[in-house]
Amino acid sequence: PGIYVTEVIAGSNACKHGVLPGDILVAVEDTPVSDIATLQQLLSDCEPGDTVTVTFVRRGQDIVLTLTLE
Repeated sequence: PGIYVTEVIAGSNACKHGVLPGDILVAVEDTPVSDIATLQQLLSDCEPGDTVTVTFVRRGQDIVLTLTLE
């Protein structure tokens, strides 16, 4: 389960926060994410400047990042 990151665009917000190709996004604010629709729903009330905690799996290890939305 989760959303597999296939590409991170240089200079993007994801790139600036250390997201890497191959990471798997598994949660936003401790809510499991299994597909794009769920991710969009979780972020629908957020605005630029808000911070969210996201959990990725990278090479079998959980990586927790705090991202500021742009």
